[in-house]
Amino acid sequence: MNSQSKPQKDSRPQLFSSNCPILCGTSGYSYKRWHIGPTNQNYYPDKNEFDYYSTEFDTVEVNSTFYNIPPESTFKSWAKKAPRPSFLYTVKANKFFTHMKRLHIDEMWIERWETFWNKCKLLQSHLGPVLFQFPPSFKNTLTTISRFDDLAKVLPQDGKFAFEFRDRSWFCDEVYLIMKKYNWCLCVIHCENSKGWCGNMPNGTLPVDIDDHKTCDWGVYYHSHGSTGQSSGVYGEKRMRELAENITNHFLKQTNNNSLQFFFYFNNTDSHSPPAAIQDCRYLAQAFKDLKIMAE
Repeated sequence: MNSQSKPQKDSRPQLFSSNCPILCGTSGYSYKRWHIGPTNQNYYPDKNEFDYYSTEFDTVEVNSTFYNIPPESTFKSWAKKAPRPSFLYTVKANKFFTHMKRLHIDEMWIERWETFWNKCKLLQSHLGPVLFQFPPSFKNTLTTISRFDDLAKVLPQDGKFAFEFRDRSWFCDEVYLIMKKYNWCLCVIHCENSKGWCGNMPNGTLPVDIDDHKTCDWGVYYHSHGSTGQSSGVYGEKRMRELAENITNHFLKQTNNNSLQFFFYFNNTDSHSPPAAIQDCRYLAQAFKDLKIMAE
């Protein structure tokens, strides 16, 4: 790598502060398209990507576990690499549980889950929520909704679990009550779905009512997939400021729950110099700083 392609001197402000309930991060942190900008200058380093990422961020949503369950050594390495005590990994549940078995709990499901969960626990205090993300074809029926009661018998009560649905049939009071019953977190999803990449989800945010965003006593989870399409499009400073103001006014000024955390993960990663996901994290963090929720 020549001198012209090296990242400039690191002057990035941290997008977190101690004792702050706001956690901003991206869905994954290693993308080839993040490296080369329009002027052939690297935004991102070719090596030590996680070190570079975690200097600015205090959380990341791990996507790789969705495709393959890594060996124990990988989880131990992640725990060791965490740059500070507060850093959290949100781990995406493997597709075997959500896309192949579709929450059909049998001996094979339980056996593989125990293996997966035991590996997640190797992250120790750096383990955040485990995210179950379902495909658009997974719809709310009498059969599928009953599987969540079966799931509750398997998931450990001391874990934090979030659920992302990509079919609008799941966004209803019956499902919200199930989430609350088991102290699980409903993932608030935003997508621009004009081309139908996200099933029958409407353009915008679900649930629509902000009162339905909180279904557990430990966190609220926001997953933003892009303003123009699947994993594309920056939301921008104005929209991030409005989001921060809504969260602050509705939750942070009204709650006495000091353990409640707000997880914001941006999946609009299909861009570069700098990536839209990172831009929006910066806009959102600055908005919370302006509101005195996050320290400068």
